[in-house]
Amino acid sequence: MWRRVFLLAGAALLIGLVMRLGVGQITLTIAAVGWRFFVILGLFLGHQMARAAALGQTVPAEARPRFSDLVAVRLSGEAVDYTVFTGPLLAEPVKGWLLTRGGVSIRDAYGGVVADYLVYSFLSAMLAIVGLSALAARVPPGSAIRVVAFSVIGVLAGFLIVAVTAIALRVYLIGGVVRWTSRLPFVGRCVTLDATSVRDFEDRLLALLREQPSRLAAITGLETLAHAFQIAEVYVVLNALGLMYAPSDPFIIEGGVKFTPVAFFFIPGALGAAEGTYVALFTALGLGAAAGFSLGFIRRVRALVIAGVGLLALARLSGEREPGFATKIRSVRDGSAWGQRGSRGPRFKQ
Repeated sequence: MWRRVFLLAGAALLIGLVMRLGVGQITLTIAAVGWRFFVILGLFLGHQMARAAALGQTVPAEARPRFSDLVAVRLSGEAVDYTVFTGPLLAEPVKGWLLTRGGVSIRDAYGGVVADYLVYSFLSAMLAIVGLSALAARVPPGSAIRVVAFSVIGVLAGFLIVAVTAIALRVYLIGGVVRWTSRLPFVGRCVTLDATSVRDFEDRLLALLREQPSRLAAITGLETLAHAFQIAEVYVVLNALGLMYAPSDPFIIEGGVKFTPVAFFFIPGALGAAEGTYVALFTALGLGAAAGFSLGFIRRVRALVIAGVGLLALARLSGEREPGFATKIRSVRDGSAWGQRGSRGPRFKQ
């Protein structure tokens, strides 16, 4: 029920923005992008491939799936993230589940997914802090967008401080959250994770983030490349629309929208909220509200295209025959690598 309520609220906001800005103006602005949409689609696919490669680096080399299968896992998670009520709260576990179907151990699969998400989130937070700081310096003191910018900066800075402190001091933060969650009246009946398994999972995660600098550097580099692809998208759209912009504007825009998927995770695809954020940013930068809406709409269309491919990938990966899940759990407990075949590690079936 709530999913429908939030979806309808987002749709109402989207329709309101269209009515306010004018269908004709928006249509002309989007049409100006023309063939460059395929460039944008290619850049977004590059973003997904960079993140898939980063996910592969979180998995031990002997258990690492083929790159094509990592891309399929990544696109499957993107489809879930974009189409369901819980967004990343379900999308990330789905990636871990798909990796286990490819033969990766449960601990390595879910530890790798969380490590990938954390590193990307760290970089997103830093990009957002720098971008929103630059935006705050461009707008008049006391303006609403300046207040919002500093509020978001404060939240993101707090997230970075807590996360970095937990990693540096080896604090088992995830286990603490799970224990706290298990005490809640309704959720507690559903959370049945074993404390020892959670501790082992966090040990592997902390080992990757603290004790394997070469792998962490590779993951960070690939995640940075993924962000660069998205900034390049903004450059392409601004140039296609013939707008006069400062060199820092694409960086500010991309940094300014980083918090949107998390802040509005309860709205499938952040429908309406994402477009509203783009409109606010473009208006503050003097680039025009219609152009901001157009960038948001174009990104939504290319995300839908990729999500459609992701749904096909999810159907393929989740529909393949394999040994039962209980068999894999027993093999992990026994210390064996289920599905391992040769020195190159397990592979998804073709």
